[in-house]
Amino acid sequence: THECGFIHLDGLPADSDVGSRRLRLENLFVPLHLDVDPKEKEKKKERQPVGVVLSKHPRLALLAAPGGGKSTVIKRLAVAYADSARRGQIADNLPERDWLPLFFRCRELRGLTRGSFAQLLEALSEREPVRQHATVFRALVDRALLAGRVLLLVDGLDEISEARDRAPFVCTLRSALQAYPGIAIVVTSREAGFRHVAAHLAPVCTHATLSPFNADDIRLL
Repeated sequence: THECGFIHLDGLPADSDVGSRRLRLENLFVPLHLDVDPKEKEKKKERQPVGVVLSKHPRLALLAAPGGGKSTVIKRLAVAYADSARRGQIADNLPERDWLPLFFRCRELRGLTRGSFAQLLEALSEREPVRQHATVFRALVDRALLAGRVLLLVDGLDEISEARDRAPFVCTLRSALQAYPGIAIVVTSREAGFRHVAAHLAPVCTHATLSPFNADDIRLL
C-alpha cells in the first residue's frame, strides 16, 4: 500500500503546494469503466464498471492510450486487495475475493522478461521491505497459488521495449495461468505494444479497453 496507495499530480496543472504532495489514492480515484470486447462480432462493446467486469472475467487484458488510467487502476486493485478496509472506501463494487495481489511493473523487469515464473516470484521476495521476511512470503505465495487466491497485476506490457522479450514474458504468464487455473490476472498495455502478443493471451484473457471519462465522471473528479 505504501507503493500503490498514492497518486502524484505529475503533468497536471496544480499550484506548487498541491503539486508537490502525494495524494491518497482514495481522495482522487474515480471508479473506472471498461469497454469489453463482445464474443459475438455483431455485438457492440458495452461500457461496464471495472468491478462488474472483474467479477465476470477475472482474467483481463486492459488496453488504453498513454495517460488513460492503466497504472491507476492497477494501483487501485493492488491496494484494495492488500487492505480490505480501503477496498470499501471507493464505490467501485470490486468483487469480494480473498485475493493476494502480486504486482509486477514491466519496465522494472529487465532480464527477468525471459525468466521463469519462479524467478519472477523470487525477485518479488527480494524487494524491500519484503526481503527480511522472504521465506515466510514465499510460503504465503505458494499456498495462495495452490488455493487459487492470487491476483497477478502486470502493469505496462508495452514497456518491455523489445518484442523478442515481450513474447517470452507473456508465454511465462500464460504458463502460470495454466499451472494455477484458479488464479486471476489483470495485465495492462498500450494498444501498439499489445498487438504482437495478443494471440498468446487471447485464449486465457478477456480483452477490454478503459473507457474515457463521461460527464458524470468528470463532475465526480
